[in-house]
Amino acid sequence: GACTQALKGAAPPPHSHLHPPSCRTAFYAAAAMQVESATLEDAVLAGLDFDRNAFLVLHSWTAGPFLLDFVAKAKGLLAEKAMTTSALATASGMQEGPLAIMLRTCCILGYAAFDRAQDSYSLVQGPELEELEVHLAPSSASAGALRSVYAEAQPPFRIPSSKATKILEVWQMARPAWRNSKSKALPVLLDGAVLAPLLASVAYFAHWDEDGQVFGEDEAVESLDFRALDAGARATLKSIFRELSIGDMTAEGKLLLRPECWESLQQAESFFQSVAYAPLLSNFHRVLTEEPGWGFEDEGREEDDDYCAVQPVLHGVGAGFVEAPLSQTLLRHLNLIFDGDSFKSQPKAIMDVGCGDGSLLVEMYNHIKKNLNRGQHLDEHPITLIGVDPREEMRTAAAVKLSELEVPHITQKGNVGKPAETLALLKRNKKKKIDPASILHVRAFQDSCRAYVAPANKPADDSPGALYAKAQMGDFMHLDKEGKPIKAVDIFFSLVEHFERWSAAMEGSFGLCMVEELMLDIPTSKRFIGDSMAFSSSALSSLARRYRIAPGAFIMAGAMAGLFPAKYEQVQNFPEQGKYTLVLNQHLVRKPFRLRLAELSDLPELLRLEAVGWAPHLRKGEKQLRRRLEVSPTTVFVCEMDGGLIAVLYVQKIASLDAIDTELFERVSDAHDPAGRVLQLLAIIGDTTPEVKALGIGNELRCFALHMARMDPGVDFVCAVTRCSDFRGEESQIQSYVDDHVSGKVVDSTIGFHTGYGAKVVKIVPGYRPEDVDNKGIGVLIKYDIKEWKAKDQAAAKRESRTRVRQEGAVAGKGGEQAVDDMRLGLEIVGGIMDDIGYPVKEEDLTRGFFGYGMDSLDLVRIRNKIGAVLGVELSTTLLLDFPNVAELADFLDQERGLGKYQGAAAERTVWEKLEESEIGYILDKLNKFYSLPQYQTKINDTEEKAGGVNGRYLSLIQSFRSEVEGSVFVANDVISEPKAELIEQAREELQSWITKNGKDHPKIRLKYTNMMKLLKIPLSN
Repeated sequence: GACTQALKGAAPPPHSHLHPPSCRTAFYAAAAMQVESATLEDAVLAGLDFDRNAFLVLHSWTAGPFLLDFVAKAKGLLAEKAMTTSALATASGMQEGPLAIMLRTCCILGYAAFDRAQDSYSLVQGPELEELEVHLAPSSASAGALRSVYAEAQPPFRIPSSKATKILEVWQMARPAWRNSKSKALPVLLDGAVLAPLLASVAYFAHWDEDGQVFGEDEAVESLDFRALDAGARATLKSIFRELSIGDMTAEGKLLLRPECWESLQQAESFFQSVAYAPLLSNFHRVLTEEPGWGFEDEGREEDDDYCAVQPVLHGVGAGFVEAPLSQTLLRHLNLIFDGDSFKSQPKAIMDVGCGDGSLLVEMYNHIKKNLNRGQHLDEHPITLIGVDPREEMRTAAAVKLSELEVPHITQKGNVGKPAETLALLKRNKKKKIDPASILHVRAFQDSCRAYVAPANKPADDSPGALYAKAQMGDFMHLDKEGKPIKAVDIFFSLVEHFERWSAAMEGSFGLCMVEELMLDIPTSKRFIGDSMAFSSSALSSLARRYRIAPGAFIMAGAMAGLFPAKYEQVQNFPEQGKYTLVLNQHLVRKPFRLRLAELSDLPELLRLEAVGWAPHLRKGEKQLRRRLEVSPTTVFVCEMDGGLIAVLYVQKIASLDAIDTELFERVSDAHDPAGRVLQLLAIIGDTTPEVKALGIGNELRCFALHMARMDPGVDFVCAVTRCSDFRGEESQIQSYVDDHVSGKVVDSTIGFHTGYGAKVVKIVPGYRPEDVDNKGIGVLIKYDIKEWKAKDQAAAKRESRTRVRQEGAVAGKGGEQAVDDMRLGLEIVGGIMDDIGYPVKEEDLTRGFFGYGMDSLDLVRIRNKIGAVLGVELSTTLLLDFPNVAELADFLDQERGLGKYQGAAAERTVWEKLEESEIGYILDKLNKFYSLPQYQTKINDTEEKAGGVNGRYLSLIQSFRSEVEGSVFVANDVISEPKAELIEQAREELQSWITKNGKDHPKIRLKYTNMMKLLKIPLSN
């Protein structure tokens, strides 16, 4: 059910999730390592190496129709002058909305350029553009051949067939012309446009039939039979596979696939969802010039079998490869939401709006039943699954699936765009009464699929909110159902109001676990075109009325509706640790406050907060605050609660850390650079009323700023020039004071506010605040490397904590003293520390948040350090944010040490015991692929020779590059939290134990493991 309402016929069929477990999800492309760039120029250097350039093959196919019409309809007019889309549409007779999507695509490919300031497009002159016109001019043979591919060879098709014949004819007859082009990029692009439908069809019919029924789902394909082709066609196909380095074809037409060749070809499975739009792309000229609403205007019809813009079965199977695995990442949130044995305070129902065939609900129920304590008590504490979908056939499929599971369930009609109406219908269910407050909402890839509703409260074009939307999405293009363009401001505030409707509907509930795909701007798309499916996905989704927006704008829209992550460190982005974000996985909850962009009319309240937050000599006056609002209106955020302004977050962008050297805080706005890639935190000020202090608003705003920066591809890292709040000494002593804070000898509350959340001290900055007499005018530059962060896996974090307790010994955090092996219960330890620092704990206040006591960040640091000293371990910097009250923190300490109610309990299952067979298989497939690469086989052989036949020496020497490979794969798949040697070794040993214990019951996994050990030349006894 991951399709728009317009794509009614393209919904995944009930069996669409039955796919081979070794599937690709393009969004994991950079998960194992951080990619700095993957440009078109980089990809072109690899040519037709499909293992390295699979994404470019798909993007080339997507781009084909756009390039044809760009040359035929737009290039001539743009050669005369730069033009806006509106002016170009008027001059050419093209439709403005589809035209803008076409021009945006050509900008990413480097044939055009977009001027945000002028909102205009121009040509990028040079040999690449000249060759494009030579080969794709309307009268050229290459253009005619390419058009015939889209018109006559739409996938999936069998081989042989007339469609396959068309592909092979074009390859044989038309390709020589463009292969002789002077262009570096064009030959690769045109090759890909022809190959994508062929490779998608080969991969599709290896495991599916025309109806989408899967066969041999767990089996690797060892050969493919093309003997029915005639000799000429076999020869052409053989040359294609040879050039792509995919298998060896015999003279008779049998393609022999080694495991690594099949794995390479399998990448074409990730094409399915995109190439399913072949009908839409084949009609792009019609959409561009005559009928911009083609395929989408009549979205209310009930007939699903004649939908003309997409191939529904292929799209449904493709969703199983791209969206289903990402949907499963939502399961991680259940570990916290259903944690512990206080079952009455946990959700009693899970609702999925846009549930499709109910697969996600089933996954969640099985995860709870198999892995969580609640699963052992479902008889007395049942969970009702609520499947909501606008399509009757999907509700029926969900009802059948949930009935087979024999769990309490409800299926009903509903729409993601109408939460109030959907919940009202649920309330009218007389058979099963569900309290809306007891519901956990979940959904995957649905919010961008909502029908567009124009915002009721559109701001003025020069308002900060409108300027923010333009800054985030100025080069984006979306269409309404008639094909007319929707402005960035309208699409942003439409999402804000959508989230506001859901925020109101979810009041008092357990929140919303959601995974959603996002969109990249032109510069980021150019920089990473070869690293993921983003280029194709963005262009096709824009045509298909899927309203994806920029990561920062998506986060801000939720915050403006009062929806924030329940735990920021649990937010997962894909690719993890990437320089950009394509998919966001988060658990949102409604909080009592909301954010918005500050207006000049807020100045009186901002001045009031200035007086609250700063000593008189450090406060800024109206002139300085007004300048911040005027110079950078898109980076000042105010926090509202109950109609009043309670806090403010000031940030700005700067070009680099070098700008700090010439900054003065008095005139800090002078350094603002809208194009800067460094986000500078300037100030966070919250009201001091008990109600506001209990919220920990400073921490909330800091977390929000870092979260938004982490997801924003336009930000590389975050910095701030903070001050020492507790320093009292001479100017010559401040460096030593800061060094002592870093080493843990002293704790400065203001610096600790940052370093306690992962910031690193860079240097002191003399003369930054001359008015700060306590600090002799010196500031302290700190830096958050937010792009290096990834979502915490709680199980991995607990395993690491337990490892530290067991292995690091009891060395106290201060002075190197030997700590006592403290066997006191967690409540006694935490309560004693709280009492020591002046916050005595009452029995009735155990679930009261730490900020509710009036604590600040220094107090949290002190508690963490004292617990670490008692237990003799270094604890996570976010310990008291992960466990935000006495009850949760004490319970965590008991559980980690096996005390109290956990005493004598069975040891926690290893991560391998918690994974599905398909997940273990996927990890082993990745390891086998790495170890089969020539460079690693060479290392293995060299190491074997160096060991001289001594097995122990060989095992010792091989550890370094085993850790290199296994560490990255284990981290990418949440087996361990970070690639530390001891964690890798533990995970490796636990995997071997799992194989020994369970291998007989899982022969395919045992075979994958055996193959890995053979590649490593390690006897299984080791």
